Amino acid sequence: MWIDKIGNVGALERNFRPEINRLVALPIETSKLRLYCYRISTEIVLIGNGGHKETRTFNEDPELNNYAKTLFSIGNILMSLIKSAQVNLYNQELYNIPVPLYLQETK
Repeated sequence: MWIDKIGNVGALERNFRPEINRLVALPIETSKLRLYCYRISTEIVLIGNGGHKETRTFNEDPELNNYAKTLFSIGNILMSLIKSAQVNLYNQELYNIPVPLYLQETK
């Protein structure tokens, strides 16, 4: 339902639970499930992994912490490439994304 909503209205900040900087979570109100995402813009969101949250914060759960940290790193690399104009964000699309992105290092 949430992914459909993002597709219809965009990745509006109010639809996410803030975590760290651009790292957000889709809160599933009826359960403790969390899906971690990285908001690039209102139109673009990286959808990562998640799971059942049993701790106060994701940092306290090794599995969720790993998912969140990995997505945060990839998102930060992508944002640095956008800021340096190596990746272009135009008309709600990203262009010139290097593959594999996850092997890049942040500067």
